Amino acid sequence: MAQCDQGNACGNFYCAYLHPPEWDPCEVGSKCVDIMCSHTSHPPDRILQQQQQENNNRELQLPISKPLKSIEQRQIERQNTPLPILAAKDEFCRRLQKERVLVVRAETGSGKSTQLPQYAAEYFGGLVVCTQPRVIAAISLARRVANEYDGISVGKSVGYRVGHASVGKDNNRVPGTDILYVTDAALVQENQESGVLRDTRVLIIDEAHERSLYTDIVIGMAKLLLKMRPTDFYVVISSATVDPSKFLDFFQLTDSSVLNVPGRLYDVYIDYVPNSRDSIVEHAVSILFKLYDQFQGHTLVFLPGAREIQQAIDLFNRKIPKNCVALPLYAALSPEEQNQVLQFDEGSNSELRMVVFCTNIAETSVTINNVRLIIDSGLVKEARFDNKRRLPIIETVQISRSSADQRTGRAGRTAPGHCFRLYEQTDLTRPNIEPAIRRSSLDLVALRIICLRLDPTEFPFIDPPDATVIEASLSLLKELSCIDTNHVITRRGQLFNELSFDPCYSAFLVDTYLEHGPILDLLATVVPILATPGFRSDMDLNRVDFPQYLSLSIELIYFFSCLKTHSKTQQLFLFGNWFSIYSFI
Repeated sequence: MAQCDQGNACGNFYCAYLHPPEWDPCEVGSKCVDIMCSHTSHPPDRILQQQQQENNNRELQLPISKPLKSIEQRQIERQNTPLPILAAKDEFCRRLQKERVLVVRAETGSGKSTQLPQYAAEYFGGLVVCTQPRVIAAISLARRVANEYDGISVGKSVGYRVGHASVGKDNNRVPGTDILYVTDAALVQENQESGVLRDTRVLIIDEAHERSLYTDIVIGMAKLLLKMRPTDFYVVISSATVDPSKFLDFFQLTDSSVLNVPGRLYDVYIDYVPNSRDSIVEHAVSILFKLYDQFQGHTLVFLPGAREIQQAIDLFNRKIPKNCVALPLYAALSPEEQNQVLQFDEGSNSELRMVVFCTNIAETSVTINNVRLIIDSGLVKEARFDNKRRLPIIETVQISRSSADQRTGRAGRTAPGHCFRLYEQTDLTRPNIEPAIRRSSLDLVALRIICLRLDPTEFPFIDPPDATVIEASLSLLKELSCIDTNHVITRRGQLFNELSFDPCYSAFLVDTYLEHGPILDLLATVVPILATPGFRSDMDLNRVDFPQYLSLSIELIYFFSCLKTHSKTQQLFLFGNWFSIYSFI
């Protein structure tokens, strides 16, 4: 049989001629839109050509619309409310265009999370995607920036994407033509489904110091995209406390790729008041009562978890000062409950002071105006994974110096502030947060990367995990039939990726649902008893707490019992949608 004239460059997957052994064509051919596709038959500038063609088509199809605000109008408004980041606008745009990757270190409260996406959108055009580690930050920033950029609510030039696409809730997906705020996890999921990064001109990885699992995946994806799109893709690494050297080494950059933006609007003074009590909650509330009358404005009290927050609120409410409101803020609260804090000053609460008892969710990106006093317990709940026993462990540990600085920076935005740390200065032994990739299960991470058509053992992690941990995860995915012997995703693996749970948990839930219906019917009879208010009140009085996994399991049983009233098709639809809600994205 004759040899193909095009050799390795042949893009016809069904070509009948002979090719060299290393020939690896893409089945989709020239129509492939997967930015992560690594088949050698694609030309190096394939993505750039596709993007240019799409841009041309979009210009022909879309009517010319006048922006709601001109760049000049935005500039005037920015001058009226000056932020430290404004002085670096021109340098930021110029150096990003030159370097293509820029590490921005800007003080907490400098305006980097709200202003940098706007600067990039105005200067570079195209779509600017700004990642956030938490849902509450992505939504609140999008709403604020939409008001600054357009003068209206989200949905025009500015949007956000959080949660799981299959949940079907409109408030999880709000479109934006110029700027999108997304959670790191939602970006990974969205890129698998729609290839959103293919249309992205500037990717801003905000609060990069937090180093969550999905932040590290996004950083690795950014490095791959920079090689695939050498002329029209830009990356910004942004944080107040990030270590530039690690990112410079990872992206092979020089010191010219670091932009330091000094300055905080107002000073924040720090005092250390070590805990002399057995209970950190009692100590925090005691300090709060002593200091409350000495300060004006709102107060943030950082505590390790939701249980400690509720205990502190109960204790504080016994002698709560006049015209004061105590509110919780942690990730498990509903958006409506979180908005009570974020939008407190927008209502008729001008005469009231707010004390917010919060977790580390309030450390970054979330702006609570008029905060004058910070009380920092110095503690945080941290998830770890025991690879030997393959069990997750939740520990209460001392925060890092970078986290302490972030908490302090929550004050000093509208007036001078004060931070009281309930520990010794010498207790801050860790300079930075330990990357989650080093202390977490990588089973779902490996599955996500395989769904991106990449090899987890070769993925460019900024802090590569131990090779044995990756191999253990791949072995588990094979046992669960998520991948085949060649590490190719199976239909079962695609389902588990869609559910976004730990694969072991997904396997348990799916197999239980499909194979053990009678047992679920039996267990479902227990749910009405456990769900009655009286039963739960008795548990609260006796201070008996359900473990978190047990309370979720009870809810799962209740959910399964409700499915019996639907058809098989409806059951599968509800099944996928319900688990999406609990994907922790």
